[in-house]
Amino acid sequence: MWEVALTPSALSKTYTICVQYKLKKPPNIIVLKPKLIIPDGKKLPHTYPGKRLCLYYPGIGEWRGDMLLAKTIVPWISEWLLNYEV
Repeated sequence: MWEVALTPSALSKTYTICVQYKLKKPPNIIVLKPKLIIPDGKKLPHTYPGKRLCLYYPGIGEWRGDMLLAKTIVPWISEWLLNYEV
């Protein structure tokens, strides 16, 4: 388990992210703070149950267990957060 602070752009908030990872298994990514705002009657897009972020399409090779998290998952988290802010 790893906690990291990410700021997706110069104008963005800083987010505290929890990355739960077991070698060669898909990582679980959760935004710890600030709390993500979900409009009434809406669902937070691109998430799994438990507000885990969906960063890629599983099973088609976008991410594999031999890929470095620093070159894939971490930039994808920043991209997800930037899209959330927009």
